[in-house]
Amino acid sequence: MAQNKKNSKLQIIAIFFLWVPLAQALQNVKLNSSNFDSNNFLDASEAFSLKIFSSEGQKQLLWEIAPDYYLYSHGFNITWVKKLRSEKYKNQKKIKYQLNHGVRVSDEYFGTVEVFYNQAQIVLNLKKQLSDNEINSGYLIIEYQGCAEAGLCYPTQKQIWNMKKRNFTQ
Repeated sequence: MAQNKKNSKLQIIAIFFLWVPLAQALQNVKLNSSNFDSNNFLDASEAFSLKIFSSEGQKQLLWEIAPDYYLYSHGFNITWVKKLRSEKYKNQKKIKYQLNHGVRVSDEYFGTVEVFYNQAQIVLNLKKQLSDNEINSGYLIIEYQGCAEAGLCYPTQKQIWNMKKRNFTQ
């Protein structure tokens, strides 16, 4: 019986001495991970603010990029669709675009890539790619992807431009 009490006391002491360092380590992890708290990062719409300017058959897409954030050049994709549907888009056309030059950087996931700080600009010459009827109807699906310098990469963002109403749809 005395041996069991002695073993129980030793187990309690061992647990105490193991638990204290473990609790301290967990506290340090919690403090260090607060640097990556999602509240410290901007919403994608704030980090990458997109504006569209139109002229006859041409559109200029302009992203204002917040400090310490960037967009990937390979993350851009633009498609025209006649109608929006939850299933696969019908009558879609991939839109070719001219993109301004960015900065070449070494990315830990993608290797050497081109990125944009401060601002990115795309020019679409729609007259060469769409009929007059298509230019004045349908939707442009605009996709882009970027990251924060602090280590957060956003999923691909998608905005839809209503060609007839000349505004973004929800």
